[in-house]
Amino acid sequence: MFRIKKILNINVVLAEEDGQEYIVFGKGVGYHQKINNLLPNSSVVKKFIPVNDSRKIEMIQSLNKIPPIYIDITTKIVEYAEKVLRESLLSSVYYSLTDHLYFAVQRYNSHQALGNRIYWEMKTYYPEMFDIGEYGLNVIKETLKISLPKEEAANIAFHIINASTKSSDKVNILDVTQIWNRH
Repeated sequence: MFRIKKILNINVVLAEEDGQEYIVFGKGVGYHQKINNLLPNSSVVKKFIPVNDSRKIEMIQSLNKIPPIYIDITTKIVEYAEKVLRESLLSSVYYSLTDHLYFAVQRYNSHQALGNRIYWEMKTYYPEMFDIGEYGLNVIKETLKISLPKEEAANIAFHIINASTKSSDKVNILDVTQIWNRH
């Protein structure tokens, strides 16, 4: 069981288990909770161990700013991706994708178009991952009632590829990164 150390929002808490601190994600894990409450393992969707204290502080500050709906959106995308890919993704995707989606929506709302220089490559060479990205755009549209640019599907796909535990995807992502850097 986890002992709650800090409630970041209704879906994310900082918790401790066996002397190790975790950032814990789960639907409603922080709802009506108090510091030092015990959190059953069954309510935890993912747990993430920050690499060092400075990274933990950065993540906590970032997650404190992000509305919980973005964690819900990320959870839907990740669960769908894991089902489609038939693999568990690295838990770090919950933080990185949530953070990315939040800022993508902020950019959209402030009319800042960044585009994506690897859109075509992602769509062509990673069609399954790109489809997951498109699924993510649909979740965002249904949840937030906004339509992000289609290029954002490639960005979501990039996060899914990075979180994949399959070694072949890790090797291929280096190719995509090199293509991206050449442009």
